[in-house]
Amino acid sequence: MERYLDVLRKFETNVSRLKKRYRWRFDSKSIALVSLEFAINDQPLDLNVFEHVNQKLSKKLSPFSTLKQSEQYFIVASLMIKTDDPIAAIDTFLDQQKALMKEGMIKETVSYYLALMLVEKEASLSSVTSANQLYRRLKHRHSFMLNRSIFPFVFKISVEHQDNKRMKDEKAIVDAVESNYDLLVKHGFKAGTHLYVMSMVFTLPMFSHQISHCIQLHQQLIDTGFTIEPEQYLSFAILSHSSFEKKDVIELKMLVKELVNRSQFKQDKQLMKQLAMHMLLIDYLPHQTGVNKEVLTLAYELIEVEHMAIMSAVSSGSLGLY
Repeated sequence: MERYLDVLRKFETNVSRLKKRYRWRFDSKSIALVSLEFAINDQPLDLNVFEHVNQKLSKKLSPFSTLKQSEQYFIVASLMIKTDDPIAAIDTFLDQQKALMKEGMIKETVSYYLALMLVEKEASLSSVTSANQLYRRLKHRHSFMLNRSIFPFVFKISVEHQDNKRMKDEKAIVDAVESNYDLLVKHGFKAGTHLYVMSMVFTLPMFSHQISHCIQLHQQLIDTGFTIEPEQYLSFAILSHSSFEKKDVIELKMLVKELVNRSQFKQDKQLMKQLAMHMLLIDYLPHQTGVNKEVLTLAYELIEVEHMAIMSAVSSGSLGLY
């Protein structure tokens, strides 16, 4: 609880400072995401450095860049948090984005997020090619439900499966995702993009054995009158890896309600519930039996990828899809 409250205080402080500094140039959802990125990573938000990195990036971006201002702020925040020298990292980031273009990636915001992931993970371009093949197979199954805003998730899942002998190719991954999706729908989860992402997470070796616990826990929460919204499905998948039980629901309800009530974004209740779950996970997971360092690292990375997916969706105007 102490860690949660610390993150919440830092989040609120960051929100106030960004709103005061940037006002109309920074939409509310993007402010919330950038503020939380700094808070959950326990990194100070130095506005002077933030603006300096932002100006350097602006000068190096192409005049025809599809990157919007609020998305640029998110990338600046990520470079500050994830690299030792964000100014130097700008060139590496843009080189990766240009390389993605040459590899046939559509010139859209998602290519910038992929470039960011490549910089952070030091992954190769071949991993993007594999992810693209996986995305096309998934998209072929659900052409109307899935869109490019989930590509950061597809990339993450594809990279995590590279050393997984059980998933030998894209078809094996797709089959596993489809099986998980059908099973979760059968047990009362709402069909849609969020559930599909959840189904992808349950194909990962660290999470594949937790789907039964997830289904059981979901029913227990329903019995207590607590509804897990689709926007919270990823967090719920991660939570199912812990010893979270029915008795913990009261605390969960309190924490989610507190953020929604205290937040300066009361008009975005769904997003606030989503971010409240992220804060809860940061506080809760390190103390759970069976949650080792590898699980924690993967959980934090998945939360960050969800932030990218939200930003990508906001950019494309498809927030209802993610």
